[in-house]
Amino acid sequence: MKNCLLIVLCYIFPFYLSAQILTGKITDESGEAIPNATLYIHEVALGITVDDNGEFQASLKKGTYTCNFNSLGYERKTIPVEIEQAETHLAVKMEKKVYALKGVTVSANREDPAYAIMRKAIGMAPFYLHQIKKYESAMYVKGSVRIDNIPRLMTLGKDGKKLKNLTNKLFLVESQNEVSFTSPNRYEQKVLAFSSTLPADIDASQVMSVMTTNIYDPDAFGRISPLAPGAFSYYKFALEGVTMEGERMINKIRVQPKKKNPKLVSGWLYIIENSWNVQSADLSATELGVTIRFTATYNEVKPSAFLPTAHGIDLKVDAMGVKATGKYYSSVQYKSVELNETQKEVQPKVQKQLETLAAKEEPRNRDAYKMAKLMKKATEPEEKKKERESLEIVPEDAKVKVTVDTLAASHDSAYWESIRKQPLKVDEIVSYRVKDSLKTEMQALQSRDSLQNRTPSYWIGKLITGESFPLSKKSRFGYSGLLRACPQYNFVDGFWLG
Repeated sequence: MKNCLLIVLCYIFPFYLSAQILTGKITDESGEAIPNATLYIHEVALGITVDDNGEFQASLKKGTYTCNFNSLGYERKTIPVEIEQAETHLAVKMEKKVYALKGVTVSANREDPAYAIMRKAIGMAPFYLHQIKKYESAMYVKGSVRIDNIPRLMTLGKDGKKLKNLTNKLFLVESQNEVSFTSPNRYEQKVLAFSSTLPADIDASQVMSVMTTNIYDPDAFGRISPLAPGAFSYYKFALEGVTMEGERMINKIRVQPKKKNPKLVSGWLYIIENSWNVQSADLSATELGVTIRFTATYNEVKPSAFLPTAHGIDLKVDAMGVKATGKYYSSVQYKSVELNETQKEVQPKVQKQLETLAAKEEPRNRDAYKMAKLMKKATEPEEKKKERESLEIVPEDAKVKVTVDTLAASHDSAYWESIRKQPLKVDEIVSYRVKDSLKTEMQALQSRDSLQNRTPSYWIGKLITGESFPLSKKSRFGYSGLLRACPQYNFVDGFWLG
């Protein structure tokens, strides 16, 4: 009887029984956790962002894996791992990275050497923008927000009763997705699993749309990219040092806006010498009381093809009396990647001109623009050219097709434990435990309020989409919401960098 039961269980739960769990914690030399560090498992093209405690987890089949650990400011570390037991734990210590300046003197009449690097990176940006023809990937996403303060108006119903449990509580959203990309800008996303502790009722199909932007796009994440052809008009660049990772030299470039403008970003780009593509990005932007810091790590998922494998976002809101903090992590696994055939034709078409421009020891801004124009002409897909020449503005939503699995919201804790890339922290476990009682309280408050538009659920939505109030017959006071401040961000998906 016991044997029969075991056989039945094996058929019902084959996935849970066949996979082993790799867990670990990343710390510095003193034992302090390194938040937002990333792990890339080469054999399965899987990227993982660790949480604030430096912890991660992944379900893997038995075998040998190469794990690359990376964090901005630390030496990249490679560890071979043998997965045989039900659970394998890694304690990874990373050393501080030392950046050395190149042997170039920066004086009053000599520009910073970062400009020569950025000119070549800007010239190559169109190549990397259109490098991928298609890919299939799996993406695990975890987003959380903690509301520290809400104006009294947003916490009261018509009878004046205050909702006590809204502030100082963590709200969590998790999802597992299949995402496919087809050049030049078509995405299909299937939401396989979705779970939320938000008190407002939300539909996975409404909040799970993929934000489709690329760091090499001139309008990346709704702002002027430091890799845009006209970037020198908006940004100052400084070379803060170089370091070696294997045979590759990495240039650390400081990015600073020339003027205060919400459409500009600040932070750092890490550019690989000679190929001039992005190895890591750490950029911040502020608009309408919302500050966002986003990081991305790129790995070579296919020879000479670097794609983002892990993202991290820190969100701080201080606007209209609302104070909140949020975090977003995504872990991406590439199932298949196909390069554009046009990339192979770049060399015979414009090889001589590109080599002449790239070989200049001190290229000028005009050279960077010319190189970018040549690259764009040689690599831009025909569909993209026709779309641009037609002058038709295609909405972002038209580029993304989202479907939701009928069982997306019905998965149990065992399923989530098998696909999570980060273990749940104590406050996240508590968030799941109290979600039902909080939703019940909000529903009761809404049923007593004849002005349903003024319930806490309503205000949570309006924090995102905005609201306006009449001041007179001819004037209104309005707040445009976080969507305007973060045009390429939503609570679940964050910034889609590639």
